[in-house]
Amino acid sequence: MEIDVIRHEFQPKSTISDFVINGNLMSNCLEDFDRMLNQSDPLNVILQKKVQNETAIPAGRYKVVIDYSDHFQKDMPHVLDVPGYEGIRIHRGNTDVDTEGCLLLGLWGGGSDFINHSEEEFDVFMDIISRAKDRQEDIFINIKRKVA
Repeated sequence: MEIDVIRHEFQPKSTISDFVINGNLMSNCLEDFDRMLNQSDPLNVILQKKVQNETAIPAGRYKVVIDYSDHFQKDMPHVLDVPGYEGIRIHRGNTDVDTEGCLLLGLWGGGSDFINHSEEEFDVFMDIISRAKDRQEDIFINIKRKVA
């Protein structure tokens, strides 16, 4: 399974993206502020530019698994091997306050720093990703910026 997160709205506190699964738009995504980091940047550069709990993960390609989250006390999607970050999850939430670098699913209505319908969108995603896991598919997420 291929998930593309295509960042296109760079707002004061957050970044809004399209959340695309295998080429099909599923939802939107809200992340913290994009400080234009890339997975290929040296770790010291990432750590220098990163503001703790206020910075979106670097653009790049990452493996996703479903495993147990101590924070959420249940199995959740986990984005692996993000340089300079730990415990990056895909989960519910509406604003930058609800994330510490994680990706929040929901629908963007054009407003600033907010998505809604997060519970419903996340539940649909969990069903899709759980079925992929049951089929033993590899799951990857590609974080990109929209090219104008």
